[in-house]
Amino acid sequence: MLLSIIIPVYNETKRIGLTLKRIIDFMKDKGYIYEIIVVDDGSVDGTPDLVSKKFAASGAVKVLRNELNHGKGYVVRQGMLDARGDVLFYTDADLASPIQDMEKMLFLINSGYDVVVGSRVIKDSEAKVKRVFWRYIIGRIFNFLVRVIAVGGVTDTQCGFKMFTRGAAKKIFSRQKIHTYTFDVEIMYLAKRLGLKIKEVPVSWSEVKDTKVKFVRDSLMMFRDLVRIRILHRGKDEFVAKE
Repeated sequence: MLLSIIIPVYNETKRIGLTLKRIIDFMKDKGYIYEIIVVDDGSVDGTPDLVSKKFAASGAVKVLRNELNHGKGYVVRQGMLDARGDVLFYTDADLASPIQDMEKMLFLINSGYDVVVGSRVIKDSEAKVKRVFWRYIIGRIFNFLVRVIAVGGVTDTQCGFKMFTRGAAKKIFSRQKIHTYTFDVEIMYLAKRLGLKIKEVPVSWSEVKDTKVKFVRDSLMMFRDLVRIRILHRGKDEFVAKE
């Protein structure tokens, strides 16, 4: 089984090297067959060159470059549609959730789920979540609006730690239209509309400095996009099987 790991990046020279090393060390230790696809969203700090120079020669790391900045949703979709794996997984470049937590997700995929979503809201004895209080409050308000307007039954759409079977990924991301941070809501909306089997799993998560999210600007944009998702996918024809 080939595991594809997609990492969207934008100006990540300070941490992408350590992130890739942690992932590669973990993959090798567990004996997984894997590929890592780093998708650059028009970085101006040399991020894609750094990755190519230090890691691409290994054969396991591939860099997809974009000259312009399109948005996180755009580059995640690009990586997902380029991936060759049987199981596709994406994580943020900061590894706010440790790569080790993907194993519980892989177990659920192998148990028959199509989509497994990391959640910072669902708790268990092992998952430790450290968040700034005001971000926690904003997150809970947004999650409430998500459930009311777009996607019911998912506690945390915005955690950048999700896994898909190949078939589920191709169905979802071929239909994705949102390029902003709200793409996470859209892909959950699409998964629900497509009747895919979804499972949430608690993951650890630690607040990381230098986040790319601007909370006032991006919160307003995300609230707007919740309505756009329903409008963009209001028709039924796109959910008829077209494989």
